[in-house]
Amino acid sequence: MAKLQSVFITGATGFIGGSVLAELINNHKEEYSITALVRSEAKAKAVATFGATPLVGSHEDPGVLENAAKTHDIIIHTADSADHLVSAKAIIAGLSARSESLPRAIYIHTSGTGVISDEARGLNASPFIHNDLHPKSIDGLDEKQPHRDVDIFVRDAAKTLGNKATVAIIIPPLIYGIGTGPGKKVTDQIPALIRFAIKNKFAPIVGQGQNIWNNVHVKDLARGYVYLLQYLKAAEESWTGYWFAETGEHQWEDVYKELGKVLFQKGLVESPIPKNPGINGEDGKVLRGGDDAYDCWGGNSRCRAERLRQLGWSKVESLNVLTSLPDEVDAVSAEKF
Repeated sequence: MAKLQSVFITGATGFIGGSVLAELINNHKEEYSITALVRSEAKAKAVATFGATPLVGSHEDPGVLENAAKTHDIIIHTADSADHLVSAKAIIAGLSARSESLPRAIYIHTSGTGVISDEARGLNASPFIHNDLHPKSIDGLDEKQPHRDVDIFVRDAAKTLGNKATVAIIIPPLIYGIGTGPGKKVTDQIPALIRFAIKNKFAPIVGQGQNIWNNVHVKDLARGYVYLLQYLKAAEESWTGYWFAETGEHQWEDVYKELGKVLFQKGLVESPIPKNPGINGEDGKVLRGGDDAYDCWGGNSRCRAERLRQLGWSKVESLNVLTSLPDEVDAVSAEKF
């Protein structure tokens, strides 16, 4: 029997990490032995029941991450990974310290398409589409873009690893659907709008909702990680580049309108018609207390996941970003917030 490859995953009780963990355990358990980083004993019990070996610690503890990267075959980082430079540095340090006698490791770093978002503030649609077959437009992004400082560090550090590791940055867009892991069941972008709507009794809209984003179902995304992982096993270079992970796109106006209908049908808002939560163009400050809200809902963030598609990855889930809204509203409305 072939030896199982060791996987270390962060964010295993989170939305993305938990769903990736579920995909690996449910469909690839004959290939991998999985260690999951968790923050508490309660979460440790949850991932152990799920089928992974828990390691109690935090992605904010560099020593834990460095040692894990030094000793595992595969590292999948999803816990606040897009913006947490300390954890990325710790993982790279561990990879750099690996013994030359060990096989080449694999590091999948999770970013997000907020990195390509513009400043439309919901007022216009952009025709520009990033394509991961042509990474110059990504490498040319302003260093002040969301997530970009961490992406740049991972990219540049990967090029120094030689035969010790192969590194990829996966860049998911808006994610919809219900998570399949042992913890968090919904993501942030749409559920945050749902929580706001329930609290304030109306569905919000940012600007005019004319901006366009890509999207992916969480189960399709989890499968995308596995497609990427299989590719990286055969890769010989230390830096394999950027990998978008989208299966469609939406204009935000359509989401706001459909969400308003669903919320109204469920008696959670007073009208199905969305309205701007702020005045004088300050929707973002009202929704999230600052202009960073426009990175989530107001900008154009368009891309094509051509590289994953070339590996055979495609949309499998029948739900789309609009037809998934009733399930997400039910999940969020059941929360205590």
